[in-house]
Amino acid sequence: MDAQFGLEDQQNINQFSKLNAQLHELDSLITVQQSNIDALEDAGNELMLVDDEEVMFTLGEGFVMTPVPDAEEKVSTASEKEEAELAALREKKQAVEEKMDHLKKVLYGKFGRENINLEE
Repeated sequence: MDAQFGLEDQQNINQFSKLNAQLHELDSLITVQQSNIDALEDAGNELMLVDDEEVMFTLGEGFVMTPVPDAEEKVSTASEKEEAELAALREKKQAVEEKMDHLKKVLYGKFGRENINLEE
């Protein structure tokens, strides 16, 4: 197959490369976000086991004494926020993957799989 390589092809390859870098960044952010959610879940579970009326709660770089129900509410609110951010990241990742799949079809259709490598 002797396909001509033009400006549009170069732009598609560059766009694919940028999307690939963005995909890797999103994967990293999703991993961190999931770790945050897991930590909040662990904190919520620990709060259920507390016998005291107040617990130490992180505020910035310090700690404050907080009633357990308030701490549970703060953890729950933070967990919901983190879950929403995770869902948004996953949506962005899906959109990036869809764009990459489209570019793969275009580029493989023109050059064939043996002439261009768009896999990891």
